[in-house]
Amino acid sequence: MDMTENDDKLLIQFFEENRQEIEDRGFSRRVMRQVPKHSLWFNRLWTAFWSLAGATLFIHADGFKWFKTFFTNLSGDLSGTFVSLYTSATISPLYVYIGIMTLVIVGCYNVVTSEY
Repeated sequence: MDMTENDDKLLIQFFEENRQEIEDRGFSRRVMRQVPKHSLWFNRLWTAFWSLAGATLFIHADGFKWFKTFFTNLSGDLSGTFVSLYTSATISPLYVYIGIMTLVIVGCYNVVTSEY
């Protein structure tokens, strides 16, 4: 058994044996009743203000045009990817990319999990 696994088991066992439940007895409810009402009202007003400011900035910065451009480019990239997936004897650039990414991910995994 690995030393860290043994330590983990001992810690889990210790915390399970020494678990303490603290009764609330309505404490949370009493604290929430003590919170001033104007704080809740101010929080709602603050949220509404920044939501309106964000929506205004989105419209002013022509966010709809940005989204249209983004989704148009995304659909073009996806369609280009599917077009490059042909099954002839030559190697597709997508297959090369997937192979390289697989090697990089496996290499990173091996470095992270190594014990040296």
